[in-house]
Amino acid sequence: MNKINNNFCAILLCGGLGTRLSSITKTIPKPMIKIFNRPLIYYAIHCLLKSRVKKIILPLGYKGQIIENFIKKKYKDDLNKFVFIKTGVNTSITGRIIKVKNEIKKYKSFLLLNSDTIFNFNLNKIIKKHSESENKITISASSMKSSWGTFEYNKKYELVKFTKNNYIHNYKLKNSNLIGIRNSGITAMDTHCINNLNIKEKDFEIKLFNKYIKKKQIGFYIFDNVIWEPIETLSDLNIVKNNKKLKNFYNKYYGK
Repeated sequence: MNKINNNFCAILLCGGLGTRLSSITKTIPKPMIKIFNRPLIYYAIHCLLKSRVKKIILPLGYKGQIIENFIKKKYKDDLNKFVFIKTGVNTSITGRIIKVKNEIKKYKSFLLLNSDTIFNFNLNKIIKKHSESENKITISASSMKSSWGTFEYNKKYELVKFTKNNYIHNYKLKNSNLIGIRNSGITAMDTHCINNLNIKEKDFEIKLFNKYIKKKQIGFYIFDNVIWEPIETLSDLNIVKNNKKLKNFYNKYYGK
């Protein structure tokens, strides 16, 4: 039996079909769509390589060989940090995690994150938060951008102005006294939490997160004043590509 490593590994989800961007993903997988001359997956890998994560596990699916070829060419000096596992084209996220479970079990904890989001989070902050707590799961949240138009009004219900592309930190839930925050898609969790995942569950997060919420063994970390741009639709892609402020930031941060 392998000795469990107390360090973190990461599962970088990258196997989906990208159907909402099918006009582009007919020829390339979604994580390879270029923004500012770099594939989407580059930004997640950049943050992971700067973190305490020891292994980056890639559950490959749709056109996964293209992703693997890119990484092997781009990160020749860091290839020992990557693990490529073919998990099938039509496999659910739950199924992909189950198929890489033997690799994850070598570590006490892992990060789970998406490869279709541009962000500049310091991942060591959520790793530290999780490691120092007694929680079994630590989810993270971030301010979210609303691509819809927003009518702003005061307490008298008088309209003040109309804006677009606002950032929302949290929101009031209808018929509830509770406040909502947006899941950033980056989660730290102890490996044993996934021991009993059911392959039939397409969305394992609802059952898993609520299970540990009831146990009071889940916490959250808020990434504030950061860049977080999930690319889910063609509209998201165009907004990010045409965001001059974001482009200038990345030219400065990553180089042209």
